[in-house]
Amino acid sequence: MSLKLRSILFFTALVLVFQGCSYRPLGKTGLLSELNAISIPVVVNKESRADAEGVMTQALKNEFVRYIAVTGEDKADAILYGVIEEYETRPSAYTLERVVAEYRLSVNMSFKLISAATGDLIWSDKVVRDYEDYPVDEANALNTVEAEREALRVLAAKISREVFYRMAITQAEGDKEK
Repeated sequence: MSLKLRSILFFTALVLVFQGCSYRPLGKTGLLSELNAISIPVVVNKESRADAEGVMTQALKNEFVRYIAVTGEDKADAILYGVIEEYETRPSAYTLERVVAEYRLSVNMSFKLISAATGDLIWSDKVVRDYEDYPVDEANALNTVEAEREALRVLAAKISREVFYRMAITQAEGDKEK
C-alpha cells in the first residue's frame, strides 16, 4: 500500500472517529440556556478573612458575564447566592530545617440559584471546594500576605469556573423531557 493511500485512509478514519465527538463551548447550556440575566449579590462570608467575599463576588461576576448578562436583582431572571463556609490556611510544604515553605489556602463554598420571579430554588450545590498553594517569604511577612491574596484571587477564579460549569451541565427542566 502506498504512503499516499495510507495517509488518505488514516485521515478518513480520523474523520469518522471524531465525527460524533463535536466540540461545543459550554456558553449558555443546561439550565443557563433559559436565563437572559443573572444577579450576583455580594457573597456571604462566614469566616473572618477580610474581603474574601469581595474577591469571590468579583470573580463570579467576571466568569458569568462572559456568557450571560449580569444585572441587578430587579432585571435578573435568577439570583446566584454564594456563601463562604470555610476559609482555611495550613502548612503544605516544609524546608529541610522544618520551616514552613508553603501554605495551602482551602475554601469551601455553597451556592443557590433562585428564580427572581417566583423565589423558587432552581439549582444548588452545598459543596464547592478547591485549594491553592502559595509560598512563604521568611524575610518579608508582607510578601507572604500578598501571596495569600493572590492565591485567593486564583482560587476565586477556579471556583467561579467550577460553579459555572456545574450549572451549565445541569439540565433545565424543559431539556429533561427531550
